[in-house]
Amino acid sequence: MEIVKTRTARGRGKWGHGTYDVELISCTQSWWDTAGSARSSITGFQLVCSAPAGPRCFSTEADRDAFIAASFSDLVLETVVPPEVWSEAQSLHDVLGVPLTAIETVEDYLCLLWPDDRLAIYSEVDVIEAGQRWRGGDEGFMVKLQSLVGQRVTAVDEILDRGLVLTFESSIELEVNLSEAADGIPEAAAHSSMDGQARGSLWMVGEPPFDT
Repeated sequence: MEIVKTRTARGRGKWGHGTYDVELISCTQSWWDTAGSARSSITGFQLVCSAPAGPRCFSTEADRDAFIAASFSDLVLETVVPPEVWSEAQSLHDVLGVPLTAIETVEDYLCLLWPDDRLAIYSEVDVIEAGQRWRGGDEGFMVKLQSLVGQRVTAVDEILDRGLVLTFESSIELEVNLSEAADGIPEAAAHSSMDGQARGSLWMVGEPPFDT
């Protein structure tokens, strides 16, 4: 998975009773399949305001423009020339190289814990080692899952034909299904820092490009 952001404008404006620094940013996320032959990309549009307003995301540039027109009574924007382009890592990359401290089973979901991060998993999970796959309910699944405690994460990726994949230093992979829902739960997984504020990601079940 690749995340590329582009800053196209910045300025300052009045929204309600507050005045905010404002940036317009587009964000393109790209995914590949296991073979690297298929690619899917989605572009979203962000309105980033200084605190306490924070960022807002829109699926189209027209939706963002309409929100700005309806919300700001005074806004002066300057086009950024040339646009500023940079890459960002997914928030879960913060656990790379960090030993997993615990795995908790909470009712009908799993929670992976690191010193500064947590990953709650609500959808199906497979543990894969040397081509063999264990799924929840299979004999040996919990033993294999708990064997990951103490191991460092060496890779994190989102792969079109697999989902969210975490690779550990023993080469065991944890594969989270992003396409199919657990009963009555719309989220596949949720990552957050322990303080709940520094970073985080939410994966909704069947959200593009994992909607097929």
